[in-house]
Order: sequence, then structure tokens, then C-alpha cells
Amino acid sequence: MMNLLKRGYYVEGSIDKKGNPFGGVKTTLTGITRICSDLSPDRVILVWDGVDYVANKRKVLPEYKGTRGRGNLSPIFSKMSDEQVKENLKYQIDRTIEYLSKLNMTQIRVDELEADDVIAWLINSDIFSQDFRAIATTDWDLGQLVDNNTVMYLQHSGEFKTKKDVLDKFGTHPKNLALAKAVVGDSSDNIKGIFRLGFGRLLKEFPEFATDKKVLFEEISDPEGKKWGVKINEDKERLLRNYKITDLSGGQVTQDHSADILTQLNDVQLLKKNEFCSLLYEDGLQEFEVNFSPLFEL
Repeated sequence: MMNLLKRGYYVEGSIDKKGNPFGGVKTTLTGITRICSDLSPDRVILVWDGVDYVANKRKVLPEYKGTRGRGNLSPIFSKMSDEQVKENLKYQIDRTIEYLSKLNMTQIRVDELEADDVIAWLINSDIFSQDFRAIATTDWDLGQLVDNNTVMYLQHSGEFKTKKDVLDKFGTHPKNLALAKAVVGDSSDNIKGIFRLGFGRLLKEFPEFATDKKVLFEEISDPEGKKWGVKINEDKERLLRNYKITDLSGGQVTQDHSADILTQLNDVQLLKKNEFCSLLYEDGLQEFEVNFSPLFEL
């Protein structure tokens, strides 16, 4: 959810009736409307990053996401201080959550967890194991969750991505994407891999990454092996820390987190169309009411 909101927050120049920057709210509502229109889902679960969502991962890897700034903001923010910009982001997040609380959808936000960790927990649990799942995202990291019953829906392009698409993009099977990223690195999250080792070179030495066999770290960390196996072994402590971050199989989710997820999952929201539309009028967005009609059909 946060990626979708921030994409509009940074570049969309809309303001509400009070003159506040409002692009994140508008972009999020528009994006979810498109998702509902394209997918016609039986249920929608909206997952937010929790408070202090990177704190635990930075205990493992202090530099995790350490290079992310506030981005290139819309000119509408040009006369605002850093503190005002920060306050407006919080306002837009809270306002978006308020809008979405009026719809027949489920919102989940767990302190200390990234949205990706919660999404992975939901996919890997038995709760929806018999259902067809579509993960709406802009983040290919979630490609590791794609299987026969799960696809990714890329929000910016409206495309569906399957196991074959993950394999075509990275050369690795979804089961092995987390380990591959741990050793190759991921600059967007400030995760540093082996210098000059990319997916192509990794696959050349370890073609098993492309198969549906789960590759284990010890199978590629070889002090007497080929070039990259030796280098992986030499740097294995750091790379194993990377793997704890890239792997979404559940290591970040405690029993307390699981209980919190289940509680929020069972907190069913009922459609309150009139209240949703009242918020549109308060913010001067009433002209868009007809555009949001797919949100009322769940």
C-alpha cells in the first residue's frame, strides 16, 4: 500500500479543499479502483507497513534501506519545510486509511513488520491455500511468492506475472529468488551482494537456480569450488545476513505478530458508501465519485 500511496504523493499535484497536498490519497483510491475493476476479486486485503517496520531488519543489516530519501517531490511541496512535508505524508496515510475503512475490504498494519512480510505470511498460511491469489504490487521482490495459485499484478502496467515471468526476468525459479538476491544484492534496498556477480554469472555457475528445486546456501558456498562459490564462502556471514532480509518465508513474523494479523484479518469492514462519499465532498473530490464505483461492488 505504501508504495502505491507514495508514488502519487511524490508526483501527483492534487490538493484537497483546504489546500493540502492530496496526491497520495487520490492515487491510492484510483489505483485500488483499477485493481478491483481488472481483477473482480472476491476479497481485498490491503496491507500497510507497520510502525518501525524496518527496525528489526536493521538489527540484522544496519544499512537496510538506508539510502532512501524523500524522493523528487511535486512542486506543490516547494514552499513546505521538511517537517511540514513529513506531517502531510502522515496526514495522507491516515486519510487514506479512513477512506478505505468505509469499504468492504480488510486493512492490516502490524508494528515492526513490512507489508511484504505480512503478505508472505498470508500467502504461506493455510487460510487461502485453496484460493487463487493475486498480489497487487510494484515490487518484484514478491516474485518469490508466485506459484501455481499465485500471480503478481503489477499496478503500474496492469500486467499479470506468473512463475514463467519471474524466471524470464531473473533467470531463477521463484523458490530461489530470495537466495539469488541475497548473493547478487539489491541496490533498491541497499543490500550489497558479491562485487560484479549478477544473475547471469550466478546462473552460469549454478544453473540449478532455474529449477524448481530449492537451492540451499551451503550448496553454493564452496571453499574448493568454482570462482563464485569460493567468493560466496569467503563472505558467507554477510550473505547469510542478507538472506535473512530477502527471504520472506516467515523469519520476521513472531507468534505475537501472527496473532495480530489474524485479529485484523477477522475484523470485517462493511461497506459504508454514504460515509465514503461524504469524505469525497469534504475533500473536494465529489466529481470522482462515479470513477470509484468499482469499490462499492465488493
